[in-house]
Amino acid sequence: MKIYYINLNSDIERRQRMQGIFSSLNINAERVEAIDGRTTSFPLKDKYQPPIESRDFFTRDLSNAEIACYLSHLKCMRQLLLDDDDWAFIMEDDIEISSKIIPLIRDVSWIPENIKLVQLSSTINLGKTIYHEKGCYKINDCFKLIRIVKPISTGCLGYLIHKDIAQQLINDSCYIKAPIDEILFAPYFGYVSLANQYSMIPCLIKPKEGMCSSIGKRSVGYGPYLNPYVWIRRRVNTLKKTFKKYISIKDKMSEIKASPKAGAILAELMAQ
Repeated sequence: MKIYYINLNSDIERRQRMQGIFSSLNINAERVEAIDGRTTSFPLKDKYQPPIESRDFFTRDLSNAEIACYLSHLKCMRQLLLDDDDWAFIMEDDIEISSKIIPLIRDVSWIPENIKLVQLSSTINLGKTIYHEKGCYKINDCFKLIRIVKPISTGCLGYLIHKDIAQQLINDSCYIKAPIDEILFAPYFGYVSLANQYSMIPCLIKPKEGMCSSIGKRSVGYGPYLNPYVWIRRRVNTLKKTFKKYISIKDKMSEIKASPKAGAILAELMAQ
């Protein structure tokens, strides 16, 4: 499996922190230079966002930073297509990683054949009630893969992606219709179904406390109802989500905590 982390040239401290984490966990990760939406000479939305009259679900304007983030993840996916591996582990640089991730990224045979996108992170608050579909995949006594119904589990802090899905996303990205985490992990854009996407619980990656996203503050919501079709699509999706909630399993979001003694834990894991 290829392992990539996305990092801006200007974020030297973040890069050094991530390199320290990888060293302590004995992870060989390749840095992918992030595209900096703050320094581009023209609005990225003029090139990449679809015309307003063709926006049929996500209607608000994307910021330069959101588009740059999307393009940075695409850089990782394009790199995957150049390599022999079928899977990539893609991370951002504002994260904490549990040492329990080691066996899961060294051997991907645990991933069911029909799943091609696995979310390892979560931005859902720990202890918050979640609802997930009844069908799940038990990985071992600690972990299972679930399909979260509510709340929508977005966030691209860390995920596993198969090159088939990477290729499809690249093909579909002539226009950028929504932020990358919405495209991959919200059920409204097709990839949750196409990739048969599941989430790991307990989560293995979480946001680094006190560290702000390089994207900055994002706008809330999907934007205004530009026409009746947008209203109908959103209403139908809301009703679907509500229905799925009532036939789903109620659970709590949990995590495997990162340990400051990552090296010792790694030695213990490898000795098992």
